[in-house]
Amino acid sequence: MSRGRHARPARRRGRWLVVAAAALVAVVLASALHARPGDPGPGSAPPPVVAPTPAGTGDPPLPATPSRLPADVALGGADVTWQRLCGIDLPVSARHGPHQRDGDRAFGFANTPAGAVLAGLHLSVRVSPQLGPDVFVPTLAEQVTGPDAAVLAHQVHTQYEQLQQQAQAQYGQQVCPIYGRFAGLLLDSHTATAASLRLLIEAPGADGGPQLASVLVQLSWIDGDWRLVAPPRGDWARVRTLLPASAAGDYRPLPAGR
Repeated sequence: MSRGRHARPARRRGRWLVVAAAALVAVVLASALHARPGDPGPGSAPPPVVAPTPAGTGDPPLPATPSRLPADVALGGADVTWQRLCGIDLPVSARHGPHQRDGDRAFGFANTPAGAVLAGLHLSVRVSPQLGPDVFVPTLAEQVTGPDAAVLAHQVHTQYEQLQQQAQAQYGQQVCPIYGRFAGLLLDSHTATAASLRLLIEAPGADGGPQLASVLVQLSWIDGDWRLVAPPRGDWARVRTLLPASAAGDYRPLPAGR
C-alpha cells in the first residue's frame, strides 16, 4: 500500500459551501467539523445553518430519530489515551486501535464495536480538508470506499484549495483548527463486515451559539481494516440531521478528552 507524497491536484474553481455539521463529518466533509458556520466563502456573506438536502431517487434515507439505547462501546478507562488533531480530541485505545501511525494518518482498527467507532471518529476527521493533502489525499485513496468515494475526494480537494487561499497558506499546509467537537455517539449496528453509527457533533451555529447535528457514518471491513464509506454523492449533508440541544440525551456521551 503506497503512502508516499502525492502530487498537487489541478486547481479547481467552485463555490465553497459552508454548512453546519462532518464529519466527523461531517467531517468531514460538508459537516460541522469541516467548516465553521459564519466563515464567509469567497465574495459571499456568511450562510445560515441549513437543514440536510433531501436525498434524491436511489439515495439511502436519512436515519430515523436516534434510539435511546446507548452504543455498546466503552471508550474510557486506562485503556484509552487522547490525541489532539487539528483541534479535535480523538480517543486512542491500546486494545481497539488505531495501532499504526504514519505522520497524522492512522490505521489498524480492531474488528470490534469499539474498533468500528474509533475508525469512524478518526477517519471522518482525516478526510477533512483542514488536515491538508498529505493526510486527506492518501486517506481518501486508501481508507475510503463506496461508489461515491471519487466524488467525495473531489469535493475535499476543492474545499481545501479554497481554505488554503483564504488563509493565504502555502499549498500542502494544514488549515487548522477544525471548529467543532464530538459530543456523543450511537452504534446502530456492527457485524464482522460492516458497521453503522451516528456521531453527535457540536459546532458553532450561524448565530454563534452551539449547534448539534447527528451524522450517519458507515464503515466496511476490507483487507483487515475498517474503511469509511463515502456518503451519497459525496455529500455529508445528505446523512446529517440538525438537532435541538435536548436531543443530546439520546446519545452516549464521549468521555472528556485531555
